[in-house]
Amino acid sequence: MSKIYMVETFVTHRVVYAIEASSEEEARNKVIPTCNQDDTIIEMTQNCVGEGIFSSRKVTEKEYLRVFDEENPERNKWSVESKLKIINR
Repeated sequence: MSKIYMVETFVTHRVVYAIEASSEEEARNKVIPTCNQDDTIIEMTQNCVGEGIFSSRKVTEKEYLRVFDEENPERNKWSVESKLKIINR
């Protein structure tokens, strides 16, 4: 019988920005907080460098559904059947 495994990965991208600034330090400071910044800095290019495995573990269907709801609050009203269709088989 098949089991459910949750495999968490991270993805690394090479991103290039064109920044107008008075110095290289100022340009770097404008880019560094991009993940949590309200003002959007537009990227010039983006290329995926690779994906790596962060962790993996076996989970029960109940645990999968709990994590699904935690990770996808906008989808937690989906039916159980719809949530189970997301599992790669």
